[in-house]
Amino acid sequence: MRTIGSNFSEWVRRLEALPTATQGIVADALLDHSLELYINSTEQCNFRCKYCYEDFSKGRMPQTIVERVKQFIGKRTVGRKRLYLNWFGGEPLIATDVVLDISRYAKTLCEERGVALSGSVTTNGWNLTVATMSSLVSAGLGYYQIALDGDRDSHDSMRVRADGKGTFDTIWNNLLALHETDLEFSILLRVHLRPGNLESVRSLFCSVREKLQGDKRFILGLHPLLDLGGPTQGSFETLTEKDSSAICLALQREFGSDLFLYAEEANAQESASAAGCGLAVCYACKSNSFLIRSDGSIGKCTVALNKDFNAVGYLQPDGEIFLNQSRLKKWTNALYTLDPDQLACPAKMGSIFFGEADLVQVSVAK
Repeated sequence: MRTIGSNFSEWVRRLEALPTATQGIVADALLDHSLELYINSTEQCNFRCKYCYEDFSKGRMPQTIVERVKQFIGKRTVGRKRLYLNWFGGEPLIATDVVLDISRYAKTLCEERGVALSGSVTTNGWNLTVATMSSLVSAGLGYYQIALDGDRDSHDSMRVRADGKGTFDTIWNNLLALHETDLEFSILLRVHLRPGNLESVRSLFCSVREKLQGDKRFILGLHPLLDLGGPTQGSFETLTEKDSSAICLALQREFGSDLFLYAEEANAQESASAAGCGLAVCYACKSNSFLIRSDGSIGKCTVALNKDFNAVGYLQPDGEIFLNQSRLKKWTNALYTLDPDQLACPAKMGSIFFGEADLVQVSVAK
């Protein structure tokens, strides 16, 4: 790991100038008190959203990699205070058995070692039935994020199944069924704002208020739709930053504390804790945070999936990881510069942060 060295006093000065919440996030990353894992149980999906940046080139996590992940968790939680276990994809719940296998192992291990566990799932909501949620919650997964694109008509014009059919009714019915349970969970409904869907978003918010009746387990999050690249790049319209900010603030005034605005660079867990801190810190810049892809390769960012500079290593058969230290340092450099742009999104500047010499693909151990 890079050291601060003779510039320590200057680094401390810059750190103390940051908001208190941001200081805590930086300190936690450097002190290795916690471990953050973002795991793709599969990189396939039953949806084909019209703005998705993924190419679905990788499949389901095989059992050999599942066992390596367990060994890695077993080794890396020794001496830690907290494990953040975050499930991504593709759509993680088309491989629910993989999610439950690793999560149950992690929960038992954390209980034995006195390590706090915080588990989350980013899902499209199609498979989030009451039975599945019950199993997930019992495995220590209490936090969820589901994207919606307004009411039925607006949503179904953008978030479609692989066969082209709409998805809203199934997701909405799952939410209504979960509302009727006494399960302990928190669901962030990430509602996308884009040109022409303002009234549908307002309609959805009213439906949430009416049907979910103030259930604090459901949180409304408003987010301007972004073009994150990939196969759909340039094929849909987005709002300007000025227009999206004005609309977001107007909706927040209308719906008050029910509506949560959050930054793209902050992950689902940190969005709430960092709200009001004035500075986003991306998980990808943290030295204690890793993306484990379904084939066992190690990355840092869940968005820049197939960028060469995102391939920083791979899981080995014994549960250890091989890391390209030169490339890894480019991701964690923000912890030492404390540059706001790097802290918010170390990948945003692309080749400015990652020189051409670093763009060498890392082979995955078989």
